[in-house]
Order: sequence, then structure tokens, then C-alpha cells
Amino acid sequence: MTWLRLGSLSVGALTTSILLGLITGYLLALKGKSLDTWYLTGYIATLLLLLMSYTIRYSDLVEGRTGCLYQYQGCRDFGIQPG
Repeated sequence: MTWLRLGSLSVGALTTSILLGLITGYLLALKGKSLDTWYLTGYIATLLLLLMSYTIRYSDLVEGRTGCLYQYQGCRDFGIQPG
């Protein structure tokens, strides 16, 4: 997949997104959910969307780019000095 290049920051966001996706899918598959379960499902689904946006932000999805801009921005956001 040359169109998707994951950086070091986006790998962690991707693995957490997969875990949140599995939890959200499980909660949606439950029958007879209470109101509290719906709130929990909505909260975890919101976290899933947030982490998916981090995955896209910290990866290079455009073919032909080097990904340096995304990596430096991620380092700045997390207070890491790029080296």
C-alpha cells in the first residue's frame, strides 16, 4: 500500500482505534441495551472517531509526499524534539 504510510505516532492511534472499533461493535451488537449502555456506546464511538482522525492526521495519505510535515507537526503537538 504505497498510498498509506503510517508514522510512529499514527501506529499507536491506529491500534487504539481498532480496539475501540471492536468494543463499539460489541456494544452495538448487544440486545436489549439500557440507556447507560447507549451512553457508553456513544462515548466510545466518539473516542473512535477522534483516534481515527489522529491516525489520518499523523500519516501521509497523499501519494508522492514524504510525510515529514505530519511527523514534525506530531512531534510539536506532543512536545517531542524531531531529530
